[in-house]
Amino acid sequence: MDLRDHHTMPEPSSSAASAAASLVGRFLVAAPSMPDEKFQKSVVFVCKHDDDGALGIIVNNKVDDLPEGETLLIEGGMALTASLEILKDMAGGSGPKQAWLALGHAGWAPGQLDREMQDNAWLVVDADAALVFDTDFDAKWQRALNRLGGKGGPGGKFDLASFSHQAGRA
Repeated sequence: MDLRDHHTMPEPSSSAASAAASLVGRFLVAAPSMPDEKFQKSVVFVCKHDDDGALGIIVNNKVDDLPEGETLLIEGGMALTASLEILKDMAGGSGPKQAWLALGHAGWAPGQLDREMQDNAWLVVDADAALVFDTDFDAKWQRALNRLGGKGGPGGKFDLASFSHQAGRA
C-alpha cells in the first residue's frame, strides 16, 4: 500500500522533516478521524522520514520497495531489510532473534506526511519492539493509542471521546 497512490500532487520539499523533527523509530497511529478508509486503525512504524519523504511499515495489518539487498538501520536497534542473505541466515537459525516479514509499506512524498499530520490524520507515539513484533494485530491500534499521555480513560485506555477531530493549535 503506497499512500502516494491516492494523492494527486506531491508536496514541495520541506525542511519540516529535519533531523530534529524526524519520526524515525516512532509509531504513527491513525487518528479516530483518519479520512482514508484504507488506513483507519493503522499503526505504522516509521523507518524513514526526511526531506525526500517518509516510509513506514504497517505493523497491525498482514500486509513494495527497498532495493534487493538493502538494509535500513532504524533507531532502537531494529532494521528494515530486503536482503536475501539475511533471510537465508534466518532460515538457518543464525539470523536476527526476532523478525517480522512485511510484504508492503506506506510511503509519502516530500511534505505529504507533515501535511497529513497537520490535518490531524495521524498521532505520534513512541515505538518499541514489543508492539512491533506482537502477533495480536487486532489489539495493536488500541495499545498504541493507550501510549498517549494524559488521554487515559478507565483502565489506562485512550478515551476516544477526549479526541477532537478538529485540527489546530492551542
